[in-house]
Amino acid sequence: MEVSIVDLLIKLDSLILRRGQLEANGLFVGLGGSSIYFSSRYIQTKNEVHYQNSIDFLDRILDKTNQEFVPDYLWLTNPCLTPCWLIDQYIKSGLLDEDEKTNSKTIEDSILESFTDQELKNNHHDLFCGFIGKAIFLLENDAENNIQCITKIVDACESNAIKDSNGIYWNTPYPFYPSARFEKTINFGIPQGCLGIILFLIKCSESLKMRSRLQSLLRNSIEWILNKLDEETNQLLHVYGNEGGGGRLAWCYGDLSLSFVLLRYHEVFDSPKSLKKAHELITLASSKTTNEAGIPYYSKYDFYDIGLCHGTSSIAYMYHNMAQITKDNNLRLLANKWLSITAENLTKYLFHFETIVETEDKDINHSMGFLEGLSGVGLVLISFLEPKSNSWDKLLLLDRPGRE
Repeated sequence: MEVSIVDLLIKLDSLILRRGQLEANGLFVGLGGSSIYFSSRYIQTKNEVHYQNSIDFLDRILDKTNQEFVPDYLWLTNPCLTPCWLIDQYIKSGLLDEDEKTNSKTIEDSILESFTDQELKNNHHDLFCGFIGKAIFLLENDAENNIQCITKIVDACESNAIKDSNGIYWNTPYPFYPSARFEKTINFGIPQGCLGIILFLIKCSESLKMRSRLQSLLRNSIEWILNKLDEETNQLLHVYGNEGGGGRLAWCYGDLSLSFVLLRYHEVFDSPKSLKKAHELITLASSKTTNEAGIPYYSKYDFYDIGLCHGTSSIAYMYHNMAQITKDNNLRLLANKWLSITAENLTKYLFHFETIVETEDKDINHSMGFLEGLSGVGLVLISFLEPKSNSWDKLLLLDRPGRE
């Protein structure tokens, strides 16, 4: 590779350490991403400096959290959830001792109390700002009350499913995807759409032993997607019947998120039909150039978006994960191709970074955050060097039990 990943990570170390101090609290934006980045760097390198940087950021998060009120509503993006999530993950990774666990019982109780029948009934399933995000947090702890609550969420997913001649699907209601016709909105994405619900249900079928209960529901939802893919000749939109871009490559929505979900379903439930369609989508995706991938391009500086949500690192990581599922060397080659593209565009981005910050260019994200900032890009780079560092992708519904 022309641009050294190791050299880029060293540059990111310095920048994230310096600029991360300026960030707000949060998992998907700001300090949470910086802490996760340095914890992953420590797992990769065993360099104690990275460990200390991670803990220092965690301490800053705790200080900020102590100054904030716990809101009546709780989403995965609420800052008060950040230290609980991080400390639990660091304990599981062996970075912290069990006695470092915060009193997250209060937060868990608040999450349980924040569920409303109206929220579940209206299908507010959003990963970032809805009940699936809450469930992801609660799944990290197998307390009886948590499991009861997650079961209620599964019940809601079953009752909110809409059946037609193609199978079943879910609407995404306003305000989680604003639309004048939200009653008929069908979002295919992971964070707000049907794919996120399916990945959540697959996760429940594995971690909560719900396979027999959810098999029919999942089969019918996958069947609906397969039928729509055939019907639309691979022109599924981000929001069906409204707007979007069929064939986009990214984690958030597009051909790779569809492919990943089909592969995960096949991995758990043995579906040759899903496997075949996934490979068809991957074949179509593999021929796309950077210009054709639906990635934001910043012509003033001549680089493409590199973010984890919808940039080049997103594409690299999706191929990387699918290669782990299939053991397909062609997917590994595609992952490495997009890793190289990410490295090249990251190099350009870093060259122009100070100018972008000074001019306050609103079109370009210059945060150190997880989802769209440099911490997320760095985490993808690290994952290619050290697979054991990628527990953070639970936040994106991409984790799999027993993976490499």
